[in-house]
Amino acid sequence: RTCCAATSSWREAVHGADAARLHAFGVALCRSGLEEELAAVVARLWPSPRFAAIDERDFDDYDDKVPLENDDDARLPPRPARLYAPLVIGYLRRGKSSTTPEQQKRQDAVALAAIDSWRRAELAIRRQIKAGDTFESLTPQPFNVALREAHKARSLAAVFAVLDVMAAAGVRGDDETFEIIGNVGARNVRFVTGAVGMDSLPAPESYKEAVFVGRSNVGKSSLVNMVTNRRATAFISKRPGKTQQFNFFEVNGFDSERKKGPASAEETASTTSSKKKKTTAPTFVRKPPWRPRGRFYLVDVPGLGYAEVPDSARRDWASFLEVYLQDRLNVAFVFHLVDSRHGPTPVDREIWAMIHRATQVRAEGRPPLRFAVVLTKADKRSAKVTHPAKTAIRDELAGLFGADAANNVPILVTSAESRRGRDAMWRYLRLAIDC
Repeated sequence: RTCCAATSSWREAVHGADAARLHAFGVALCRSGLEEELAAVVARLWPSPRFAAIDERDFDDYDDKVPLENDDDARLPPRPARLYAPLVIGYLRRGKSSTTPEQQKRQDAVALAAIDSWRRAELAIRRQIKAGDTFESLTPQPFNVALREAHKARSLAAVFAVLDVMAAAGVRGDDETFEIIGNVGARNVRFVTGAVGMDSLPAPESYKEAVFVGRSNVGKSSLVNMVTNRRATAFISKRPGKTQQFNFFEVNGFDSERKKGPASAEETASTTSSKKKKTTAPTFVRKPPWRPRGRFYLVDVPGLGYAEVPDSARRDWASFLEVYLQDRLNVAFVFHLVDSRHGPTPVDREIWAMIHRATQVRAEGRPPLRFAVVLTKADKRSAKVTHPAKTAIRDELAGLFGADAANNVPILVTSAESRRGRDAMWRYLRLAIDC
């Protein structure tokens, strides 16, 4: 409480203190149930700026290597994660221990507000770093701790909010980050149907859809497996054109997460077949539901362009895709995959034109069609993922969509081999979540 009433000179003293000890101070406050006091300290150290938007042109690049902590960090100003991470964890634990849904809802709102303040504080520090200021290096560790706690609290909204903080801080996830995201974002996945026309699509009143499009052999199926943290969600073949239908995968459509425990009265009654013969069945209690549930369809579209299929089949796919993008209101986001080794090809430009026409049609009172360009196979030596390569893509998009619209199109760098970019992919897959 004395810290909360301190002057700005105390803030300068803390900025020269050992960052690890500062983190331990935050943990100690939260373990003592003093989250509000810690929040007051954090607000004094890193006042949250009013701006909230992340400029994708400045912050869609992540460092190629995860920075490691070193001895010099003790003499550098600490990052907000040192205190915000324990603060967020404390709020999430409060929500998890709530006794009523109303209390849990209030605590979730408090936790999300704290995460948003964390994001804005990291974004302000990031801009100071770009201007030449020096701060301690930042690893994924504090973010992973917050992600794990959001997982335990079964709050999908908190998971995505922490991913936004990572993007604002310019920190790439590590293997632990990827594992948490995969286990949370795609808790279960199952193939539903293979559509060959608009009449064979799932019911229009079902979930939102995230669509993967691109030319043949660009790596769509591999990327689908990467983001779902599975090896065989989509079948991978070395022969181009193996995917020959719109494959719909239902993500988080059913809750299979149950644990052993005492059965409810209804479950006990259902396990008794008759008064004469009683049967014993495993008894379970369901875990609390995720907030939100996170159900959506992931759609793997056949590759356009070269493929070992008849020309008529390729024309049918292209025609079906154009009608699908224009008329299917469930489409929440489109990922256009481009091979980073070759850059945009005539087929990719055809897809852009298709998306542009769909955008114009859907502008007439329909939900907007948002999309991102995903550069695949970034682990290859011939991959072109530099800033000039991205600028060239934006210039091409500006010629079709206009400069303002092109600047708002995210350009993501991915590799199914190294799993690079999976956290960035999920930041946009969230648009298909049933929030």
